[in-house]
Amino acid sequence: MIITARIRRDLLGHVVKDLERPHPFAEERVGFLSTRTGYAGSGNLLILFSEYFPIPDNQYVQNTEVGACIDAIAIREAMQRTLSTGCGTFHVHKHFLPGPLGFSAIDQQELSRLMPSFLAVAPESAHGALLLGSGDCRALAWHHGKKHAANVSRISIVGYPLQFTRRR
Repeated sequence: MIITARIRRDLLGHVVKDLERPHPFAEERVGFLSTRTGYAGSGNLLILFSEYFPIPDNQYVQNTEVGACIDAIAIREAMQRTLSTGCGTFHVHKHFLPGPLGFSAIDQQELSRLMPSFLAVAPESAHGALLLGSGDCRALAWHHGKKHAANVSRISIVGYPLQFTRRR
């Protein structure tokens, strides 16, 4: 199965602008993206990013072991939005470090704990994480019937100029 994601350039710009804002104590910011999920030929999965929800400053928790930690209210609001709309939910954050872009061990651990809850409330939608870097992005998706994340093979940034990332 090939998993493709698409995000509008203007929406991506809005997300990046928010994630690059300084926070009083967190080293990075996070947010959630709502998605719609569809299937293309041969059962391939298509994920369309549709709306961004930033985490308010007061929903971050001081934690020196991670770049950003959000409280239960932030997660509960994302879960409620997922339950109410049936949309998928993707956690999004940005790594500012030089070098190859990739999810950290703590990212993978925490996402593996969080995403089954989103699947439980909207099992027909894909849920996951989008990681942004300097000129690159990666995504992991959990979807119907799957207990583990799959790499998103291709991310299209729709708008001028059209841009693609590919992962094998």
